[in-house]
Amino acid sequence: MIGISEDRLHHIIGVARKAYSIAKEMGYDEDFAKRMWMIGWVYDVGCEFSENQSEHPKVSSELLHQLVCGHEIYDTPVSLKTNHAIYYHGMYPDESIEYNLEWKILNMADMLIDSKGNEVTVSQKLDDIKRHYGEYSSQYLMACDICQRIGLTA
Repeated sequence: MIGISEDRLHHIIGVARKAYSIAKEMGYDEDFAKRMWMIGWVYDVGCEFSENQSEHPKVSSELLHQLVCGHEIYDTPVSLKTNHAIYYHGMYPDESIEYNLEWKILNMADMLIDSKGNEVTVSQKLDDIKRHYGEYSSQYLMACDICQRIGLTA
C-alpha cells in the first residue's frame, strides 16, 4: 500500500483549498467552489487502498462513487463530472471524453501545491516531478502536457 502519509494529507488539504480558491477566482459561485473543495479533499483518498501510484485515481473515483451514489458509476451528470475529474487527475482522458471544468480546476490545484501542501509555482512543481521521476518519465511528460492543456505555464 502507498497509503496516506502526513505529507500527503497536507498535500490533499492544500489541493482542496487551492481548488476552492481557483473556482472563486474564476467567478464561480460558492456552491461550485465548495464542490471543488470537496473534490480536492477526496481525489487522493485511493492512495490509502492502492498498491501503486498509478492506480490510486481509479480507486479514489470508485470509493467516492460508492459512498455517494451506491450504484452504477457515471449514472448522473454530477457524478460523471466529479468522477471524471478524480479518475483522470494527473492524466488526460482520451479523445472520447471531454475535459470538463472540474478536471481542469483539480489539475490546476494539484500542479500548484507541492507534496507537503505548500503553494508553489508551476516551474517548481514540474522541477519536483522531474527530480522525483526523471526528465523523460511518463509522469513528468504527462505533467508538462497537462499544464499546457489547462493553460498553466512554467
